Amino acid sequence: STLVDNNNVAIVTLNRSRKRNAINSKMWKEIEYVFSRIGRLGDGCRVVLLLGAGESFCSGIDIMDPVFQMPPSDDVARRAISFKPKILEMQRCLTEI
Repeated sequence: STLVDNNNVAIVTLNRSRKRNAINSKMWKEIEYVFSRIGRLGDGCRVVLLLGAGESFCSGIDIMDPVFQMPPSDDVARRAISFKPKILEMQRCLTEI
């Protein structure tokens, strides 16, 4: 992720084009850092433009990242519930701004 401030517009670019900008755990930490920085600077930012490098915006979560893999279970509901803390953590990144 990169940040460029341009006349009260923050431009954040997801930059894993060879993986279609799939979000892995490292990228989530970078997004959290960038968005928390935007939220703290008080620099008059009025717009955040989120872009994807290359031909794709974002293909979603990188399910090959071990952090995002759900524990094996035949119970789909339990698997989904076990993933909820990760979703809340990701959502916190976006609410930083």
